[in-house]
Amino acid sequence: MPFVERQGYRIHYQSSGAAGAPPLLLIMGLGMASDAWDSLPGKLAGRFQVITFDNRGVGQSSASPR
Repeated sequence: MPFVERQGYRIHYQSSGAAGAPPLLLIMGLGMASDAWDSLPGKLAGRFQVITFDNRGVGQSSASPR
C-alpha cells in the first residue's frame, strides 16, 4: 500500500489507470476512508489516472499528533 510521509504525518493513497491519462483526484469527506468509493475508481480508471487518499486520522492514514 503506498504512503507518503510529510512533517510527521503518514497519508495513504492509491492510484489506478494509465499514467499518461488525465489525473482525477477523488476527495472523500472527512469521516470516511477512501475505500468508501467502492467500485467508482475502477470504473473511471479506463479514462483517467484516478487518485484516492485517506484524510488524516481516517482509514490507513495517521492521526494528528497531540
